[in-house]
Amino acid sequence: MVKVFDGKLYDTETAEELASSRNGDRFCNRDYTCESLYRTRDGRYFLAGEGGPETKYARYCGYISWEAGTDIIPITEDDAREWIECNAESKYEEIFGECYEV
Repeated sequence: MVKVFDGKLYDTETAEELASSRNGDRFCNRDYTCESLYRTRDGRYFLAGEGGPETKYARYCGYISWEAGTDIIPITEDDAREWIECNAESKYEEIFGECYEV
């Protein structure tokens, strides 16, 4: 999947996939979401995913009607850290380095 935002290319084929998350079965749930966190060669983060008609990946397809869709969503490093904490906590230190106790 490829998308350009603000003149910058986001490509799942050339970026590093860091982790992925999935909820439910795509054929049964309207809120099904499958997404992966990626990091580009120059350190930008983005989510690439697909989801049912009741998710952020839904596509409008006519008079008050939505269908499943796919998209790439650029995110900040802070958002990437939060996404990892919520969806792939065991990979946090591998991706962002050692955590410190406070």
